[in-house]
Amino acid sequence: MQKILDKQISQTIWFSYREKMPPIMNETFKKSLTCDRGWGCMIRCGQMLLAEGIKRHFQGKGLLVNGFKQDDLLAIISLFADFVKDGLIAPFSIHQICSTAYEHFKAKPGEWYRSSTVMISLDMLNEKYGKRRIPNLRLCVFNDGTIYEDQIFEKAFNIPKGIAIF
Repeated sequence: MQKILDKQISQTIWFSYREKMPPIMNETFKKSLTCDRGWGCMIRCGQMLLAEGIKRHFQGKGLLVNGFKQDDLLAIISLFADFVKDGLIAPFSIHQICSTAYEHFKAKPGEWYRSSTVMISLDMLNEKYGKRRIPNLRLCVFNDGTIYEDQIFEKAFNIPKGIAIF
């Protein structure tokens, strides 16, 4: 059992604080925020959760039969690259998350983000950019802690609300 756990942990993509990144939203706030230490923990947790979901998405499609190769992991990590501001290249970078969170929730870079703000921002970024890079990946965010089956079916199968599935 310990070997299985050790293997799982060793294959986890970890995101942590960064320093010396390109400034985050310096055009908007006229300050040079190049580090997320002290405020970016929830963003990094959201990125790790999504990265693991992307790995499982590819495994479920049978695209990675014998586990992950380094190139596969690098392709996933590139989606979160903090040194790239282009959403088409790195749709889930801290720059994209901060920009989306500010636009929709007025959450400023440098302030602590709520988990729902991060996850909804990642969902919006997936809708905006991610579909081009990761076909058929859907995110389903539940804000109030309750999971609703109809919302899962709506996202997974594009079934509109109110249609019964038997």
